[in-house]
Amino acid sequence: PVLPGPRFTMLETVREYALDLLAASGEEETVRRRHAAWCLIIAERVEADAFAGGWERSLETMDPEYDNLRSALGWATRRSGEATTVGLRLACALWLFWFQRGHADEGRRWFARALANAEDNATALAGKAQLGMASLIGAGGDLAGAMAVGQDCLALYQSLDDRLGVARSFQLIGSTAHQLGDLVRAVSCLEQAIAGYVAEGGEQIWLATATAELGVIAYCRGQRDLAASLLDRAAAIQRELGPTWPSMFTVPSLNQLAAPGPGAATMPAAAAGAGPAARLSPREQEILRLIATGQTNQAIAGVLCISPRTVSTHAANILSKLDLASRAEAIAFAYRHRLV
Repeated sequence: PVLPGPRFTMLETVREYALDLLAASGEEETVRRRHAAWCLIIAERVEADAFAGGWERSLETMDPEYDNLRSALGWATRRSGEATTVGLRLACALWLFWFQRGHADEGRRWFARALANAEDNATALAGKAQLGMASLIGAGGDLAGAMAVGQDCLALYQSLDDRLGVARSFQLIGSTAHQLGDLVRAVSCLEQAIAGYVAEGGEQIWLATATAELGVIAYCRGQRDLAASLLDRAAAIQRELGPTWPSMFTVPSLNQLAAPGPGAATMPAAAAGAGPAARLSPREQEILRLIATGQTNQAIAGVLCISPRTVSTHAANILSKLDLASRAEAIAFAYRHRLV
């Protein structure tokens, strides 16, 4: 739907005059409805493309159309009837874009508007919207808020007997618990998510990411054999999906997590609980270990299923708390204190 070549814009005064003429014509609602339908086609095609290996191309498609998409969302979230469904579907199709582009706060606000305007929030579509909103709330740093919405999603999907929705809710709750440092709850919820995906025989991408996150947790708890098994299982799914694997998700190998270096042969789980590293939260300690293996913020985001912006924030906090000046100093610190 987005063609190559030049794109044109207009002066704001000309645009406002044209909108006045449209309103005076009596056809504004018809035109806006058609415009929103066109935007929905674009957004949902891009979302499907993102989950078929074309994420970078998808971002490039969304960027020039974003003002159009905003306009369509604004219209749909102010109308009743079928428009309310359009608003929810548009928001759901855009959540990955908001997540990856660092627009978590804006995306959360659009989800809130779409859900508030919906005529029925006891549907699978409303559940999908709540899951997207919870992800963005978490990406914005409000983990308690993300957990609360995740619990609401779980209750909704359970009431609908939507087993894949239940699995996705457990994965979101588990990932959020992981970020909060509640590893016991994280493991329990991720295991329930995995069991749900396997039982339903679908959602291979989410099955792989949940399995990979469980592997990262096992590694950070010193359970190397379990970590290797889980990461190998996730990597096998990634290989099976081949070019359709979404590029925004990364499945690390155990070797990547345990890059060669001083102290790499053992995982000193207790080391993080004493000395300067104790200033860091469990999530920051985990990210520091991944930084020390040489992974980029984008790669770490894929491993932990969080946004690159969130990783960047954590990395800045790590440097500040440890009084370090650069990423290189952080890596040296991690090896010096046997965190990897």
